[in-house]
Amino acid sequence: LVLLFDSRSVSLSPLQRPIFHDVFLPQGFTKVQFRKMWSYGNYEVCPLGSSLISRSEELSTLYLIAKGTLRMELDKNVIGHLTEGSFIGEEQFFNPEKTVNATATLLCEEDTELLKWNTKELVDTLSHQPTIRSVFTMTLARANMRKAAETQKTHAMTVKRMQDTLEQANKKVLKIKKRMGSLYRWGG
Repeated sequence: LVLLFDSRSVSLSPLQRPIFHDVFLPQGFTKVQFRKMWSYGNYEVCPLGSSLISRSEELSTLYLIAKGTLRMELDKNVIGHLTEGSFIGEEQFFNPEKTVNATATLLCEEDTELLKWNTKELVDTLSHQPTIRSVFTMTLARANMRKAAETQKTHAMTVKRMQDTLEQANKKVLKIKKRMGSLYRWGG
C-alpha cells in the first residue's frame, strides 16, 4: 500500500510559509519535502546583540535565517549582513569530512529566528533520501552563488569608496603643494 500526499493538504505555519515560498519552492521542493527538511532541524531564536558564531569557530551546524538579520563582522568592522532565507555553514554540508571554520563573526541585529541542523546528521539522513538531498544540494549551491555575488558586489563598492577617498586626498595634496609653491615663490 502506497500513500500519496497531496502537497496542497500539507499545512505550513506562518513562520514556515515565507521560507517555503521564497527559498524552497523555487528550487522544486514540495510541501511534503519541505516539512521533512524542517523536521530534521531545530528552531532557535538568537537574541538581539548575541553572537551566533565567532570568527575561526569550527562549524558543525547549518543555519537558515527564517526571520531577522545577522551582521557580519571581521575584526570589529561590519563587512555585510545576512537576512531571511540566507544559509550559514553550507560549506560544511558540501564537505562533511573537512573541518570548516567561520570566516567572520555573526551578530544578531534583532531577535533572529533560525532553523538549524547538525550538518553531519543531516548529511547522513539525506544520504537515504536522494531526491530531497539532490534538491537541497541545488538549493544550497544557488544560495552560495548568490552570497558570493553579493560579497563581490560589496567588495567592489568598498574598493570604489576607497578609490574616491584616495582621489579626494590627492586633490587636497595638490592644492596644498600649489599653495606651498606660491608661498615659496612669493617669499623667495
